[in-house]
Amino acid sequence: MGGNINRQLWLSLPTFWRCFFLFGGMFFITTDVAFNQEPVIAFSMGHQHSNIFLIDEEGKLEPLNLTQQEAQGQRNGHPTWSPDGTQIAFDTNRKGNANYEIFLMNFDGANPKNLSKSEKDDKEPAWSPKGNKICFKSKRDGNWEIYLMNANGQNPIRLTNHPKTDKEPNWSPDGKSIVFTSNRNDGNWDIYKMDADGQNVILLTDDPAKDDRASWSPDGRQIAFTSTRDGKGAAIYTMNAIDGQNVKKIAKAGVAPYWSPDGTKMVYTAPAQPLRLAIRDLAQKKDIDTGIVAHIYFPSWKGAQWSPIELIEKLNTFWGVMKQ
Repeated sequence: MGGNINRQLWLSLPTFWRCFFLFGGMFFITTDVAFNQEPVIAFSMGHQHSNIFLIDEEGKLEPLNLTQQEAQGQRNGHPTWSPDGTQIAFDTNRKGNANYEIFLMNFDGANPKNLSKSEKDDKEPAWSPKGNKICFKSKRDGNWEIYLMNANGQNPIRLTNHPKTDKEPNWSPDGKSIVFTSNRNDGNWDIYKMDADGQNVILLTDDPAKDDRASWSPDGRQIAFTSTRDGKGAAIYTMNAIDGQNVKKIAKAGVAPYWSPDGTKMVYTAPAQPLRLAIRDLAQKKDIDTGIVAHIYFPSWKGAQWSPIELIEKLNTFWGVMKQ
């Protein structure tokens, strides 16, 4: 089953989510999809190889394959939306060698281009709120550090400089700070905050448990993160963004939380069997059933202004299913 079709696709750009799924098995299917002013999820899916897809937030529509890489071992992951919702940055090893680089493509998958052009691994891009910068982790100097480059890939500069690993950068909504994960604290994984130029590094968590996967609330006042501090496995917490105080548990089990653009919900990976995509209503303190069940990793929720765009494209839709 497969093929191409012509269709008109209305894609709303303001409340994009980003999620990462890994499905054990796959088969091809073609479908007609219209996104009518609804949030859209971009995610990475695959086992022997992975691609980036679009799907509606409730999982009712068939995924649209944006990257169309089919060779074994080729992986495309960590998609991040530009603030205006017109482009997606992601990491990929599509050049056929072992190293990952940061690529950029239109939101419909067109015009992919290499931004980082490094012989060492570049991964985990995160777009600045103004859209003019992208931070990412890189091994180009032999150790995982946080780097910053222009959105066109020019002028890469190193923000962190530590013999331990620095990873998972995430921008504050005002663009003045970057939160990241590091094991520089005696080998323990903690969450740090620094200025956007790499100065004034502050330790936000100082717990013997593992703290990682931090993301800012839309108002910039809180940071959500994953922690194993209760001794019962990974759970979702929030803390004050300014000093790491006022820690609260939001979900008793889960990883990789990201806020909705309006701050009323949080999307994360819940440890069901199989794993599932969970959306937490923060006011009601309960999960919303998305119907999306799979091997899911690193979901995130990206917001941008509404920008309905009419597209006429030939797109293949790629649908994945779990191996039983």
